[in-house]
Amino acid sequence: MRRKNIFLGIGIIFLLFALTVYIFAIQQTLLVQNKIVTDPYENIPETVAAKFAIIYDVDKKKVLAGRRIHEPSPIASITKLYTSILAEQLLSPSDVITIDATLLNRFADKSLSPDTWILKDLLGYAVITSNNALFEAIERAIEKKTGKNFIELIKEFIRYNSLVQTYVDNATGLDESPLIAGAQSSVYDVATLLTLTISLAPDTSYQSTKAKETFITKSGKKIIANNTNELTKEGYSFLLSKTGTTELAGANLAVVLKDGSRVFAIVLCGSTKERRFSDMRTLIEFARTLK
Repeated sequence: MRRKNIFLGIGIIFLLFALTVYIFAIQQTLLVQNKIVTDPYENIPETVAAKFAIIYDVDKKKVLAGRRIHEPSPIASITKLYTSILAEQLLSPSDVITIDATLLNRFADKSLSPDTWILKDLLGYAVITSNNALFEAIERAIEKKTGKNFIELIKEFIRYNSLVQTYVDNATGLDESPLIAGAQSSVYDVATLLTLTISLAPDTSYQSTKAKETFITKSGKKIIANNTNELTKEGYSFLLSKTGTTELAGANLAVVLKDGSRVFAIVLCGSTKERRFSDMRTLIEFARTLK
């Protein structure tokens, strides 16, 4: 009897594992449904560690260079740009949002204490620091105001903008499990997302480029935000900046850069924490050589 129970337990574990792998495979299939693209762009410098990369000329609407630009990969906190767009489109900058202890504890967030914020300041702090608890609070505020499911709103936005290589399952981009990402996209779709963010979420775009900023909560508490993108300290003329890191994603970085008369959207995914910033420096220098 005991041996039978052991075999039964092993069988259940195996079935659960198989189911998880099957769901992941289905998710991957859905990401590229009806769109198989041959990627002609393999001219990214070999010194770049990122598995996926794109340099996109925003004004010419032209891909200048890339690596595996149409292959979906986990995008981690770059997902928060979707949340930011919905926030700026559906909420008022003066809306008051409460951050409670339960939410902070859920994310083991010790950087903040329970407080109330106006949306404009909360969103600014959240995008600079990539704070997960605050983005979930924004998700709840959107659902409360619209009466609609947040993920369905994102999916509707994705469909409307034909981001066919993109799948989003939460507001933060955090991994759902060791095998399933919270959001996946191609770097081509992310470059498109960056251009949409510039247009539809100007406050997010502006705040995201600041190396350091002080915000004041409704209770009068001053809180300093330090940017997760260390390149914001180096004098580049960024119009938008967003980092993203999870176990499945590796380290990602996406920027819109104004360089003289030109504007580039540059995205790299699947790099490492140690290499993503040097990768981006290399891509910026390479972009300046491209026509």
